[in-house]
Amino acid sequence: MKRFIVGRAVRNLNLNGQTTLRAARLLSGMALACATVVGSTALMTSGTAAASSLSAQTASGSSDLQNVTCPSPTTCVAVGTSGTYPSAVGVVVPITNGIPGTAQTVSGTGSLADVACTSATACVAVGSMTDNGGEGVVVAITGGTAGAAQDVATTDQLLNVACEPSTTMCVATGDNGTEGAVVLVTAGVAGAAALVAGTAALGQVACTSSTFCMTVGQNTFNNPSSGLVLPITSGVPGAAVDVANTGGLGSIACPTSTVCEAVGADTNGSGGFVGGAAVTVTSGVPGSAQVLTSVNTFNSVACTSATSCVATGGVFGGSTSVTVIANGTPGTPQNAPIFLGESPGSNIVACPNSTNCVAVGASGGTSSVGQVVPVTNGTAGSAEAVSGSGFLRDVACPTTSTCVAVGNTAFTGGSSTGVVVDISVGPSAGGYWLVASDGGIFTYGDAVFHGSAGAIALNKPIVGMAATPDGGGYWLVASDGGIFTYGDAVFHGSTGNIVLNKPIVGMAATPDGGGYWLVASDGGIFTEGDAVFHGSAGGIHLNKPIVGMAATPDGGGYWLVASDGGIFTYGDAVFHGSAGGIILNKPIVGMSAD
Repeated sequence: MKRFIVGRAVRNLNLNGQTTLRAARLLSGMALACATVVGSTALMTSGTAAASSLSAQTASGSSDLQNVTCPSPTTCVAVGTSGTYPSAVGVVVPITNGIPGTAQTVSGTGSLADVACTSATACVAVGSMTDNGGEGVVVAITGGTAGAAQDVATTDQLLNVACEPSTTMCVATGDNGTEGAVVLVTAGVAGAAALVAGTAALGQVACTSSTFCMTVGQNTFNNPSSGLVLPITSGVPGAAVDVANTGGLGSIACPTSTVCEAVGADTNGSGGFVGGAAVTVTSGVPGSAQVLTSVNTFNSVACTSATSCVATGGVFGGSTSVTVIANGTPGTPQNAPIFLGESPGSNIVACPNSTNCVAVGASGGTSSVGQVVPVTNGTAGSAEAVSGSGFLRDVACPTTSTCVAVGNTAFTGGSSTGVVVDISVGPSAGGYWLVASDGGIFTYGDAVFHGSAGAIALNKPIVGMAATPDGGGYWLVASDGGIFTYGDAVFHGSTGNIVLNKPIVGMAATPDGGGYWLVASDGGIFTEGDAVFHGSAGGIHLNKPIVGMAATPDGGGYWLVASDGGIFTYGDAVFHGSAGGIILNKPIVGMSAD
């Protein structure tokens, strides 16, 4: 039978709109330099989910989609089921640009509960042999195509999976009916399950480095129970650490490599909820639980920064809530007028950037409709109904301005169909940075100063900059291609040690911040990190030199602009016009994409 951590039971709406629990046991700005300004970049901050026409797209061949992950700006993968118990089978649904493909059934599985990816083309799904347990399974997914199910002996079910960054390793968690289980998956191949003493079941898992992950759970199915944190190093579980004043912990999010926030519930001796519990975990060591008695549980958490997270959960009396957790302390809960539902390991709330989050669920009642609640700067907005959906279970965000939710249609005749909802988070410019040729940074609006090169003796002047997707940092580029990183910007390479034909004049970052393009005045393109080469003007005789560039939102292309206003398009960048045929008073010096 399926077992779930406190606040993480699968909730289904039946034909009459009543909530059923499919589980046998419920676990309980300042300028630093004065010089010529040579570039700028905007910080996209506030916004809400598209409010007017959210609609669901059905995923043919599926009956319910429980979880989704997005390994690239244009691709996501969802998992779930097709059919009903006891003849249900697990399915995998590839999603491209928010549009679902046909569901692929996976023989030997009854349901697939969670999915995570090591790259844009390599993912791992976990679940069970039947829709009601039996034995845990692992399924490798390559390029959106599901492989054969791998049974994992000594497990009853696997409900959660996370993948270690920059490796081929993933970690799955579940249980065998009496003890929690950890399974290391390497290059899509499942290893043997490690049963963990002192645990009854394990919940969501998060990885903070190439060798370290953490999961949460609870220590017993009996009352009283205690929530726990379990460190996992290179796939090997350590000793479980019980957390006082919690009855169970089910969700964990890690905004940095050393800080995570876990949430669940505090319970009384009989297993009844007495408050939502939040626990800050630092370098694998849990702090004291902070209990908020005005809610009965927290069931999902996502973070916008190292010090600010958003948790969803229930409120006594049947309502639901959105709560900001600042520096580990839960704030005042905000009622959200929807039933926030989820599946094992799901993310009821996800945050695509530093100021916006999206929560999903359903309206409940006899005519339940899937709902989306935008959360902007920690404030929950109005719920937005999603036509064609009955219940939304999970949400993931492939870019800083888009999210994808999955779930099912309303039950009709005892059956439903899996659905996918493409959600736009409409950012607006809340601030911007200016960079001077000596590397001095000037901030305006809500743009945050993360550092500058104003005090550094530069070999060549700074000529451009780009911000990270969450606005938590930025890159500066010099005319020799030297790169300077600040805040959460990561160094992916440079041309500082290359003899260039012409100087670098600009840069653009990839949507996920995993790379960037540099452009030279002759139109030559240099790619670093995960930036893909889509073409260049390096072999073209230019009337005027290139002076800037901008990337398309999905990173599938870019525009180059010359000083006479001529535009050059590559990849999926579309030509919308140019100033090349206009007599300009002064030359063009840069560009930006909408």
